[in-house]
Amino acid sequence: MQLITSIPQPLPPPAHRHRRKRKGALRHNLPVRQLTVVVPYLVSEPEQESALRSLPEGLQRMVECGSVSKIEPLSEATTPEAAWLALDPDEVQVPQGPLTVAALGHRPPSGSVHFHLSLCSADEDGKLQIPEHKPTTTEVKRIFQEVQMLATRALTPLEGEGPDHALVWEEGSLEMAAQAPAIVAGKPILNNTPQGEGEKILRRFIDDAVNILDPLEVNHIRREEGMRPLNCLWPWGQGFRPDLPSLPIRRGDVVYVESGSMRMHGLCDMVGYRHGDRAKFGKGIRTDFDRILRITKKQKISLTLLHSIQEMQAHARIDEIVWNLEQLSEKVFEPLMENEERSPFVLRLVAPGGQASIDSAPELASSTGLALVYDSRKALKNNVPFDERVLDDPRVPSVRAWEFIHPGLIGAY
Repeated sequence: MQLITSIPQPLPPPAHRHRRKRKGALRHNLPVRQLTVVVPYLVSEPEQESALRSLPEGLQRMVECGSVSKIEPLSEATTPEAAWLALDPDEVQVPQGPLTVAALGHRPPSGSVHFHLSLCSADEDGKLQIPEHKPTTTEVKRIFQEVQMLATRALTPLEGEGPDHALVWEEGSLEMAAQAPAIVAGKPILNNTPQGEGEKILRRFIDDAVNILDPLEVNHIRREEGMRPLNCLWPWGQGFRPDLPSLPIRRGDVVYVESGSMRMHGLCDMVGYRHGDRAKFGKGIRTDFDRILRITKKQKISLTLLHSIQEMQAHARIDEIVWNLEQLSEKVFEPLMENEERSPFVLRLVAPGGQASIDSAPELASSTGLALVYDSRKALKNNVPFDERVLDDPRVPSVRAWEFIHPGLIGAY
């Protein structure tokens, strides 16, 4: 790829920036809000169609008065979400089970093994299948009325949402192997149940779940409608809850986090950050950007994770990515800029790439990401575009995602 030979010149600064110069002394005495927005896999491979070549007006103004960097590719990690909280993912490794239990608001006794519990299907041949149609709220409520019958002195199932639930094994052991449903899908259940210490109690749990859930009316209806039944509970992702540091104590303030991710919610609970209502955040392209603005205006330090872009990039739905960026700019960035004289803020927009987790990264996404810092108190003159043209330019500095995010999560700024 050729290096940049001609970089677009910025537009003239808007009129309100001239007014700011006369009020500089007052502005520097005002509290500064910090907003971090993480959008994994927003950046496309240079030869692919890009959602960044024509930025929305508000975002473009921020680019012209901000600073652009490259984000080094993330390597595969057990808990890539740690990077979004400015922690090194190589040092914070939390299995799926403890993340789910924490996200559901439970604190089992110490020494308990936490499992993620997936609501799956056992087909007529005794093979595990992942239902194409996710369970409704009504189906989950009815199923867990029966699942409570499986609770014992050692095992406690915890109701979650959709296909994602949890199981706690008190005084359990990690001397076992339990595979994720995605690995076992299409294979015989009897040959792939957990192996090792405690395998009998877990196999019995799985077998009993099939026996009590298969004949339920909700599964009869699903079969009639051509859907797989919800008749198998599959424990995996086992681990103890780790003893992670309290980040508010270490960094001086509580960060308010908004996302639709159960994993992110669980990690926030472990480090002492507040996580918003995932149900109100929205899913897919239906993210509630108005809510993000309201939260941002109320919180001194906030972080938003727009993880749905990954799926859009994986399916080359560039138009949907563009629409999300327009909504983010119109409903969050532009209102903040309109009020920045009285309420200054610092935005960090982070668009990382790379192989962050065991789930494959979108083939169309760049491994190198981009980052933008916009400080409403400082009008810079930036000529570096926020798009794929800078990825191979050695003049644009590179930084690791968690190091870039860290200043935005510190209490005193």
